[in-house]
Amino acid sequence: LSARTPAVWWARIMIIGHGLIAWAAMSHGLWIVPVLQIFGPWLFSAPWWLLNTSQHTGRPHGLFPDRVIDDFRETSRTIDCNPLFRFWYWHMNWHCEHHMYAAVPCYNLKRLHEEIQHELPPTLNGVVATWKHIWAYVDKQAQDPNYAEPIEIKRNVPKPSALDDKKTL
Repeated sequence: LSARTPAVWWARIMIIGHGLIAWAAMSHGLWIVPVLQIFGPWLFSAPWWLLNTSQHTGRPHGLFPDRVIDDFRETSRTIDCNPLFRFWYWHMNWHCEHHMYAAVPCYNLKRLHEEIQHELPPTLNGVVATWKHIWAYVDKQAQDPNYAEPIEIKRNVPKPSALDDKKTL
């Protein structure tokens, strides 16, 4: 057996599998399925990368000589983006909320955000605004490697009375 044999078999299985999916879809008039199957990863990877990379870029992580950062509001950010990006990204644009309450299903993260936003840092509006914010931070840190972004954390803030009704997320 060659070291390449498992990879060759996996490639054959993938080609046959994709072919079967394309054949089944086309035989039912669903031409969009093979198009998305072939071009989907290429088309959707840029928005995914922009959202995914922005969630922690420029935020401190982990252990430091003077302190341990254990508050997810300091290590991740929430981005308000358009509904299509939210859907593609499984609503993980509500990233602080996702880390703080990992058991909440992705489709309820926006509701969770609305419930706890009074305790969160300001939410950035859109992917472009987020990357402008990140690049400004990166530029400052390039000039001063010790620069840390000031993150506004509201602690022990009473919940607004309009949200006092207890709803399960």
